[in-house]
Amino acid sequence: MRHKLFALLIIYSFIYTQVRIGEWKYITSKLSFNDLEILNDKIFAATSGGVISFDPVNNKFEIGSLSQELESYNFYSIKKDDKGFIWLAADYPFAKIYILDSKNLNINQVFDEYTWDKKLTAIKGFAFRENDAFVIFQDNVDWGLMYFTYNKLRSRWEYRELYKNFPIDIYRINNVSVINDTIYICTDNGLLYADLKNNTNLIDRNNWDIVPSTLGYKIQNIKLYMDKKLFNKYDLNANIDTLITTTDLAHYEIYNTIGMPIRNFNVMGDSILISTDRYFILIIANKTVSLFPGNNFTCSVVDKEGNIWAGSRIQALFKISIDGLVKKFIPNTTVTNAFSALYVDESGNLIAGSRKGISYISSDKIYNIVFYPYHKSIKNRFNLLSDTVNYFLADTLPAYFGSEGIINTIIKRGNWFYADMSHLNLIGDINEGGVLKFNFQNLDQYIAYDTTNYYVAGSEGKGGESSYVVLGRMTVDHSGNIWVCNQFAENDSVLFAITPDNRFIHFSISESKGALNYILTDIAIDNKNRVWVSSYAHTSETSPSSGGIAVLDHKNTLFDKSDDEWVWISTNKGLSSNNVYSVAFDKDNELWILTADGIQRAGVADNFPKKIFSYIESPVLTGIPFDKFSRIKIDNLGNKWITTSGAGVKLYTYEGIWYNNVEGFTSSNSGLLSDNIMDIAFYEPDGLVFFATSQGICVLKSEFGYYGEKYRKLKIFPSPYKIPSSEYMVIDGLLQGSEVKIFTIDGYFIRKLTKEDGNVIGSQAYWDGKDKHGNYVSSGVYLIMAYIREGQHTVEKIAIIKNK
Repeated sequence: MRHKLFALLIIYSFIYTQVRIGEWKYITSKLSFNDLEILNDKIFAATSGGVISFDPVNNKFEIGSLSQELESYNFYSIKKDDKGFIWLAADYPFAKIYILDSKNLNINQVFDEYTWDKKLTAIKGFAFRENDAFVIFQDNVDWGLMYFTYNKLRSRWEYRELYKNFPIDIYRINNVSVINDTIYICTDNGLLYADLKNNTNLIDRNNWDIVPSTLGYKIQNIKLYMDKKLFNKYDLNANIDTLITTTDLAHYEIYNTIGMPIRNFNVMGDSILISTDRYFILIIANKTVSLFPGNNFTCSVVDKEGNIWAGSRIQALFKISIDGLVKKFIPNTTVTNAFSALYVDESGNLIAGSRKGISYISSDKIYNIVFYPYHKSIKNRFNLLSDTVNYFLADTLPAYFGSEGIINTIIKRGNWFYADMSHLNLIGDINEGGVLKFNFQNLDQYIAYDTTNYYVAGSEGKGGESSYVVLGRMTVDHSGNIWVCNQFAENDSVLFAITPDNRFIHFSISESKGALNYILTDIAIDNKNRVWVSSYAHTSETSPSSGGIAVLDHKNTLFDKSDDEWVWISTNKGLSSNNVYSVAFDKDNELWILTADGIQRAGVADNFPKKIFSYIESPVLTGIPFDKFSRIKIDNLGNKWITTSGAGVKLYTYEGIWYNNVEGFTSSNSGLLSDNIMDIAFYEPDGLVFFATSQGICVLKSEFGYYGEKYRKLKIFPSPYKIPSSEYMVIDGLLQGSEVKIFTIDGYFIRKLTKEDGNVIGSQAYWDGKDKHGNYVSSGVYLIMAYIREGQHTVEKIAIIKNK
């Protein structure tokens, strides 16, 4: 069982053994538990990265039993109704309601924007009463309820209407509850209620009442407790939450006072379970029995043995046994959803960096380097055997990022990885900020190239402090030198390189004769190993910048600056804007420039620097608001992938076409979880494209697979192929521009598949089992020959079974 569960981990190397072009998968973090429910004696959690279940008998998390979307999306709430269905509230990428069959956990119904005729921001919770269901929704800054009714004849739930007119201003709805025949709405501005027995029109605001004395107070929840109604009333000014009981909503008793805001509470007999940011509190008969310290508790449930299960926003799942023993369970997942830097190594392993840590995602495990202030714990857990990994696998480095903290780039040189860690203080045995050099197998040997020995410079006198290091992006040149942007450098050395033998060479603004400035953003290397550094304009008195592009020709003599040539390129030389956020060279040495005014393509002149460009085109995509987080990434086939902070990804293909009529990939037209894209990485042999979005990593099986000029062994699936079939057989691993011919085992020609007839797309071909006349072939073994017109070819066999 252990091996079966582990094999079902959502890790891309396993998933993509048989996948079709255009399909999407996701790598999302399941650290943040938003809600819990007990189903079939298992603990189910709605998390920021999908639904996950925990088997308390075997103490194992289980992933893979639900559909891909249920195990990837951001879910805020999970609850079982009176009919035995499971309701799931999707908070992102779109407001959706999933209704599952509780027996087999199959999706029974889905409600979305097509149900209520508008795009809503989020779904936040549920309440049920016999054949009625009430659902909290958010519509930007507006909040309200949806009403559903159960159709007994069809055994299905049906949407009816929205309620958004109330007698008070509502800034947020925290919970909705039905007690007997009364519905309660817990808001940040008071407790509303309505009589369900006598009121049939809840659209009318006059049919709602405010509970006296709650106006202006935050009400988190209301429950039935010992034949009384129990709710909390939070005083923001005093930072005190009070538990109040009432029988008739007119007379109140203060039950208990909690000296911190309550996130949620639950009732179990005469016990009250309270979740706060700092503690999980158990109160029995108005006496505080236990305080269980923790981090950001959000929810709780009680199993049939009386054990308490509590969800945490940052540490997953806690079990508090009836004997008071506390255990913590964290699934094997990534450290966050919001990664800012991606790198794929030669084996297809994905390395993702963020201000919370660095995640290593392979075919058999997820390992994390967690950044945590003042705490260092390195036991080289990366080396644990894969089949023993079911829980969160991590080591800890003592790092603390500022509010703008970010990792811009992760690169690999030899056996070492490098990460630029910007807006960071590294606290503990290493000093402030800089470049982290590390090896996953031996993390204890990490090196921080920080302000010690002036490896990097702080920003004192340039808008920051000597301990505050700000870095731009990094890259590696053709000689193996790592180039790094050191923004706002207090010593004016805003650019430096780390040689293969780990020596440092710095370049200052004065040495560049003003070509460099304080806000360098990106670095590209041309075919002559010249260094092109982009920047954007800044009018600060302490750290001014004219923007544009600085070019360094160091003549491959880094430590002899006497022959260095510097050139500054601005709008005078053809740039559409001096605010340049990213630069990149393609395989033909064409320069791609991303500015605030759009994308430009330029050819570097043969007699550079006497002449800068042989041509520079006018900008395109001028209507997109590019910013300092936008970047251009170019794959080995020559496709240009352009990230944005709200408009998805734009793609200019190697064939000279703007993909999807310039729209590219967005959360509306593709599988992207968000339109906020921070980075892109590629594993060309399998045609995989990885997108770092604000809601998780999205993985696309693209048509742009590329692994050289020779065929490798083709992947053909399903095998054997049974016909007739609703799905085409896939021939995967083609060279770009391939055609495919199919023969019988004795050489009789059956069918030709080409791009022109729609049966070849990039690195895959598709066959429906029919011959050239449109008839299904007979059962037997067939030869699949893939070839390109230049002469390369390969042959594989496939068994066909024709059903009678």
